[in-house]
Amino acid sequence: MMYVLSLIVFVIVLSFNLSLTNIPFLYMFDFISILMVPLLVLPILIASGTEKDLLRALRFTVRKSSFLSIRDLKRCEEAVSLTIRLLLYTGSLLFFIQGSGILSNVDPSMQNFGRILSLNFTVAALSLIYPLLLCCLLLPIRSKIRCKLIDMESPCHSIISEEN
Repeated sequence: MMYVLSLIVFVIVLSFNLSLTNIPFLYMFDFISILMVPLLVLPILIASGTEKDLLRALRFTVRKSSFLSIRDLKRCEEAVSLTIRLLLYTGSLLFFIQGSGILSNVDPSMQNFGRILSLNFTVAALSLIYPLLLCCLLLPIRSKIRCKLIDMESPCHSIISEEN
């Protein structure tokens, strides 16, 4: 429940920030970028065999009480970490591919050259912004899994440190 609440607060703060910068909310949607990120990330997750562990990690975070073994938690942590890395690599790759495409098609003699270039790079930046937003959402999941692993792996250590 707390994760869902923090997710709602995250969206509200992000929307407020967009309104302060005078960026219309609809300008933040680029269907191609939204489509390309999962199309590049999901096959690699499936090929690595971690898609089920990622779903298990999401369920672990949303449910109030769910028991997972240390082995399952470590697999979930690896799946979330792999997803974060894939999102960062995919976003960077898409941004540089789109940026290269924009620069290769630029004609400096065009009318409104600066405006056209800035609008195209704004769209290219969205392919980097979407994965970064998803990474922000996955970081608390990874943290919750790591904290649970710490609690499960060292129960004696926590008792000793509480007595001192």
